[in-house]
Amino acid sequence: MIVLASLAQAGEPTIQKGSASLWYSFNGLSTLSYDCSQFGAQYFFKDKTGAGLGLYFSRTSEDNNDDEPEKTSLMGMEAYLIHYPFQRGSVALFVAPSVGFDYSGHKDEDDDVDYKVTSLWLGGSLGVEWWLFDNVSLSFENWLGFQIDNYKDAVNDNKASDNYFGILGSSSGTVLLSFYFK
Repeated sequence: MIVLASLAQAGEPTIQKGSASLWYSFNGLSTLSYDCSQFGAQYFFKDKTGAGLGLYFSRTSEDNNDDEPEKTSLMGMEAYLIHYPFQRGSVALFVAPSVGFDYSGHKDEDDDVDYKVTSLWLGGSLGVEWWLFDNVSLSFENWLGFQIDNYKDAVNDNKASDNYFGILGSSSGTVLLSFYFK
């Protein structure tokens, strides 16, 4: 990372009215794959302030030499506003209040497991964005907020609910790669 940073020519931030970007999120650096991926777009409706939408998905299937593989899937969406209160050269600080939801399921017929989880959250991100080149940036952000998880066990017909407040687990720290255009 340090070598790449030393080779990069700092770009000019693209956060003016009418600018837009497409981004891809590396949610947890242990699995740099489509699993646990998030992608989205944002549009700046005034200088340093915009709105965006993120979509994310995950799907895994583990074949443990059983008759039926173990399957886990997740789909979700998040809407946010973004504002850059401070910029210095090619680096800018941002805040991004957001609201989102996701739906996930886990099924393993061999072990008689079938449960669904629905989550709803409200919070915001605080982060820093660095323009490596013109129209290409790398962001680091952390999320703080409130989340409600509702669980349903389809096998035993059990229901449960959990509430969380604060920095939420491994999904809170995120790295984003953005491509801007005007």
